[in-house]
Amino acid sequence: MLPEDVLYRKKMGFSVPLAHWLRHEIRDLAEGIFSDDNGGLAECFDMHKVRQLWRNHLNGQEQNTQELWSMLNFELWWQAYRG
Repeated sequence: MLPEDVLYRKKMGFSVPLAHWLRHEIRDLAEGIFSDDNGGLAECFDMHKVRQLWRNHLNGQEQNTQELWSMLNFELWWQAYRG
């Protein structure tokens, strides 16, 4: 039922709307993590710079999706296994 070009094409990945999620669906979670001065991020990173990346991402000045996503996951890992 599918056209041959669809049926036999190479594998393709898909993008995840991380930038949108950071600004909307998981914004509260990210705000809490990026404002915390007691977590793993604060122990390992300069929180002033982290918050600057966050602000610039939220106001559209910069696209810091990958950096913020990585730091968010680092902190969640820290809380689960180190905290």
